[in-house]
Amino acid sequence: MANNQNNLEVEVKFFIPELAAFRERLLAAGAELAKPRIYERNVRFDTEDEQLLKELSLLRLRQDTAVTLTY
Repeated sequence: MANNQNNLEVEVKFFIPELAAFRERLLAAGAELAKPRIYERNVRFDTEDEQLLKELSLLRLRQDTAVTLTY
C-alpha cells in the first residue's frame, strides 16, 4: 500500500531538562491540565527488508488506555 499524503501524521518531541520549571511557566501563562498523563507502549512491525519504512508507512500496535492497531 502506498502512503497517503493526505493522512500524514507529524509527531514532534522536545527535551525539557527542567520539567517542574516548565510546568510552572505554563501554569503562570494560564494553561490548565486537560487530561492526566498517560503512558503508552508502541510495538512497530515491518518486513525483513523494511518495505513499510521505504514507503514511509508504519504498522504499529499502540497500548495506552486501550489497544489500537494503526497503519
